[in-house]
Amino acid sequence: MPEQENIWESFQLIMHRLRNFVDAPYVEGPDIFGVEDNSQLFCLREGLVNFCAHSDYFSSAHPTIRVFDNRIVMQNPGRFILDADELRNRVLSMPRNPSIIRLFRHPKLSENAGYGIDKILGWKNLTGKTVTFESDMLSSTVTYLLASTKDSRNAGENNGENNDENKVLKIIRKTPGITQPQIAIQTGFSTRKVNRIIASLRGKDIITRIGKTKGGYWKILSD
Repeated sequence: MPEQENIWESFQLIMHRLRNFVDAPYVEGPDIFGVEDNSQLFCLREGLVNFCAHSDYFSSAHPTIRVFDNRIVMQNPGRFILDADELRNRVLSMPRNPSIIRLFRHPKLSENAGYGIDKILGWKNLTGKTVTFESDMLSSTVTYLLASTKDSRNAGENNGENNDENKVLKIIRKTPGITQPQIAIQTGFSTRKVNRIIASLRGKDIITRIGKTKGGYWKILSD
């Protein structure tokens, strides 16, 4: 990602990148005020706010966010001032950079008094995967584990996948000329998830695409 002029621009660009790796889309309200919701991206958004507010910007190291097949890792130079459990139990919030926290509180993009940790940990309720906090003298790391397709099958979640496929099929049956981005909007799924569902349906010979992306349509071969 190209370097940005300021933290706010970096935050906006990173959020748009992260939305490609979770199922629930992030929707901004008017005047860039954040919408209160319980999506996976909401957990990541709260984590990113804390990531920006707790980074040691005078360190020679740089903050990094890395996305792997099975996890998203946010790593900052500088250790946590307190461990995660103590941050949750304190009434007083203690960010490394309080001015940055105030910046994000203005558009209602951060929580008060340490409650943001609870929002981050809500990830487990949404995905069944944990969020881990690690810290040493040089850096602090927050890792969001991702549920892979293989994990989902092993966990017996095929029924949920079938429900998602049926939802997409219902939309295609009603509007054969619909595009994948339009399906994402109607279902509330991420574009990445819609791509995965469409690929699954085509692989099972349930649907096929007639014509080009623009001007073509979906044909249902079997249900």
